[in-house]
Amino acid sequence: MNLPKILNILESIFGKGKKSSKGEYLFFCPLCHHYKPKLIVKLDPSYNAFQQWHCWICKETKNTRGRTLFGLLKKFNATKNQIRELNDAIGERTYTHFKSDEKKNILRIPNEFVPLWSDKKNSIGKRHALVELNTRRISWGDIIRYNIGYCETGEYANRVIVPSYDENGMLNYFVARSYFKDFPLKYKNPEISKNIIAFDMYINWNLPIILCEGVFDAIAIRRNAIPLLGKTISDVLFEKIVIRRPLAVYIALDQDAIKDSVKIADVLTKEQISNYIVKLGVKDPSDLGFNNMLCAFKKKSILIDENSIFKLKIEHGFLK
Repeated sequence: MNLPKILNILESIFGKGKKSSKGEYLFFCPLCHHYKPKLIVKLDPSYNAFQQWHCWICKETKNTRGRTLFGLLKKFNATKNQIRELNDAIGERTYTHFKSDEKKNILRIPNEFVPLWSDKKNSIGKRHALVELNTRRISWGDIIRYNIGYCETGEYANRVIVPSYDENGMLNYFVARSYFKDFPLKYKNPEISKNIIAFDMYINWNLPIILCEGVFDAIAIRRNAIPLLGKTISDVLFEKIVIRRPLAVYIALDQDAIKDSVKIADVLTKEQISNYIVKLGVKDPSDLGFNNMLCAFKKKSILIDENSIFKLKIEHGFLK
């Protein structure tokens, strides 16, 4: 990371900065035009709040706050060249506030894993796995594309295995779901961090992306869908969205996760990322299937801006 270069970029936009405590720099805010430098930018990578910024005067009224320098430059209409220079100055370690002591287990696909597409035997396990996938409308094309398989024995016995691969085609996670309805533990996933981008290998970052909860939801959506493996957005996924800036982000979480959807929409809006919340009703994407999801994207998507996010926060109890 080249801090002097980053500072030069910021000063080319905001004028001379004033260094404060803990690696903070103060600038004059071009939006509220306060007579004192009230726009604070945190530039010390050793602190958890590295890259966060806000204006003390107009952060609420004009939404002048965010978590990344890219969002700061976008907010104040920086040129593409300035954004490219910032990317070069920050380098590969764009975010340094991730936990350094995060568990670093080595991930491997289970030894007992059998890819369904290459399995020529007709075992009971294979038949159960196919029945489970059929109930979720998973086609043979999906099985081949996502390298879906199963385990009959071992730690992940009697489970469908759905691997996830990063942008370089390296395994970064897998989901193991029981194909028996009465199994005490429906999901048994590896003891490894979920701070990843699931299905990154299949994502075209130049197009709109879709955020959903689980791998079966993403497979049902088919096109540019990223499973969150839960209801919150991971740090590395948020980072990549801010850097790559896709045309739009569609947030398609289940109905019971509407508050989580609003939280995601809020942080994306603060970074000037175009985003929508898709209201799915009582069914999730894997229940709805591909065609119904297309209709939902067209008819039930809410464009998020400062007004709509404010209304959603009131509606769902964020502001009282």
